[in-house]
Amino acid sequence: PFSSFFLSTPPIITATATAASIPAGGDACIEALDTTSATGVTFSGNAAIEMPDCDIFSNTSGTNSAIGRGSAAVTANSVGGVGGIQQSNNFTVNAYRPYSPALSDPYSTVNPDPSDMHCTAAALTATTDFGTLASGTNCFSSLSVGSNKTLNIPASYSGPIYINGGGVDFKGTFSCASCTIVLTNTDTSSTATIGTLSTNASANVNITAPTSGTYKGLAIMQDRRAATCTGNFNTINGNSSSLVTGAIYFPNQEVWYNGTGTTTATCTMFVAKRITFTGNSGTSNKFKSLADCSSEGLPSNSTVRMVRLVG
Repeated sequence: PFSSFFLSTPPIITATATAASIPAGGDACIEALDTTSATGVTFSGNAAIEMPDCDIFSNTSGTNSAIGRGSAAVTANSVGGVGGIQQSNNFTVNAYRPYSPALSDPYSTVNPDPSDMHCTAAALTATTDFGTLASGTNCFSSLSVGSNKTLNIPASYSGPIYINGGGVDFKGTFSCASCTIVLTNTDTSSTATIGTLSTNASANVNITAPTSGTYKGLAIMQDRRAATCTGNFNTINGNSSSLVTGAIYFPNQEVWYNGTGTTTATCTMFVAKRITFTGNSGTSNKFKSLADCSSEGLPSNSTVRMVRLVG
């Protein structure tokens, strides 16, 4: 070789390169965890969803992994899925990403700990007298706020509020700062009864998730042991007076979100087995990107990754 003119021994030339998987897309503000061939994310009726800096992603493998129907109008950075995504006038997006790698569950390691539950047999209602509860009580048989009733959780009760086997039913006004509503059960068996969520259209619900600790970023969570079911068992009727700051996490059941008013620039993340969005005429639901919501405790949830040489 040419180097023999200058060197008595031919040199050995080596090179190394380091590759890394790095985010290449946006973050999923809406993620369906179901891995069957069903439709994971559905937009129907007159639902209007604006999240131009967010991705929508479904882990289902069918030909319609996520779908828009009716007069639904969805603005997002992208809509993608493990299965097929049909292009539609319902979507205004920068990219369609069908047949993508599965997206992981950002809260897969979060599981309610019975040792942290200090329960009373009483329900949590608008008439609950917090002054009479035993010190440390954070667990109730159910949570219910009736029409024209108000329940404001005192600041001293920040953290998880465990619902032990019962459900959550909002018809009136409810507020809770730096807290997580956790539908669970102190029974540790895999078949323990786990309650569901119902939020009436007339309800005014304001929940802000904690920004640290086990339930960081989680506003409402259902135990993953909840029985698998299909339909609108967990309903959220959003309106102009309600604001959920944090993630709504239902890993083994479907969530139905029905917008009945106008919400602006909210830090809300939806992670559920399947998710259906519906809405009435004039409805407009606007959501911030997860990057803009990091101070609220929401995680990065990148939908697209690419391999790049980094060294």
